[in-house]
Amino acid sequence: MGLFKLFTPKVDPLVSLRAEPGETTDFDFDFDHHALCGIKLGDPVSLLWKLGPSEDKPAEADGFHNFYSKGVEVDVKDAKVVSFVLFFNDELQKKFLPFKSRCVYRGQAVDLRAGMTETEIKTFFGEPYWRDQDDGETILFYEFGDTEWQVEIDTQNGLTAIVVLAPPLLADEAQRQSFHVTKPWPPQIN
Repeated sequence: MGLFKLFTPKVDPLVSLRAEPGETTDFDFDFDHHALCGIKLGDPVSLLWKLGPSEDKPAEADGFHNFYSKGVEVDVKDAKVVSFVLFFNDELQKKFLPFKSRCVYRGQAVDLRAGMTETEIKTFFGEPYWRDQDDGETILFYEFGDTEWQVEIDTQNGLTAIVVLAPPLLADEAQRQSFHVTKPWPPQIN
């Protein structure tokens, strides 16, 4: 064996730099940082290249970057990411496959999946700031300063979607009234 072969890498170190957009295997959602594939709320729309091309060009013109095959919608306003929607069971639109990528919360992987009950969700995330329920759905609102999670749980089908957005919907007094919120705003952050 020649001396040169000892110092030649077995894997091309530049292969990741030459990868096509969207070829990343990390389509993970990090609840600790409110980030999809490292893209955070408030980041410029230009970073969405990491996710590959959206699968609905007409919707993209309206600010909705839909990744149907990954179970994700990224909403953009004023060239900034304002929300992520992770679909676990898209019974309503029937367009999004279930989000099956890894989710992380408090540094640990969490096994979120379609059909989870409210009790199971609370096992991972704890008690929400507010809970809204109507005939067909329960929404758990989790508040983190300038970020809000809305966990949507269908009465029949369990967990359907998680919306992560900034600014929080409940920061608007009219929205708090429409959801009959009786707790003080802003919530205490522990």
